[in-house]
Amino acid sequence: MTDPTVLRIKSMRAIVDRLAPRPESGLELAGVDEMGSTLQEDIVSILPPPLSATACNTKPLVIIADDDVLLQQLVSHKLMQRGCETRCVENGEELLKAVEAATPDLIVLDAMMPIMDGFAALRRLRAAPATAAIPVLMLTARRGEQDVVNALNLGANDYLAKPFLPEELVLRIRLLLEKAGA
Repeated sequence: MTDPTVLRIKSMRAIVDRLAPRPESGLELAGVDEMGSTLQEDIVSILPPPLSATACNTKPLVIIADDDVLLQQLVSHKLMQRGCETRCVENGEELLKAVEAATPDLIVLDAMMPIMDGFAALRRLRAAPATAAIPVLMLTARRGEQDVVNALNLGANDYLAKPFLPEELVLRIRLLLEKAGA
């Protein structure tokens, strides 16, 4: 027999997935269930917490540098759901230009990209005083011991090999943002 609380959470998740109310839609979720809590309270309680905001109470900016557009969209979607602002670039050269235009709170960086790879971009980021402290999470298909050690020696704050669990990535990003005070 399934726990009634589990069934209740599953049915709430289904409602959230179907309705996906947005503040601009004017749709309100109201009503009190048999346990005395409102559906809105229940939905809020199952949603994941937002990622940390910066000191000026704005959304954390995360730049995603990867030449795989589908991966960019997946990571961007997951982070925007958690309250982040995202920008996507396809190579290390574009990353350096994007960082110069707006300093991010964190960078998600692939190792294998055209024009300038992630290792070269990381080297340049760490060499410049203005960008040396930006947290960098390497997200790459390169899973060899030497690749991981090399990235960490170059100054990456974390390393996650593809394929990856999206929720694990979000959690690692949240921890890095919290550690950085963003």
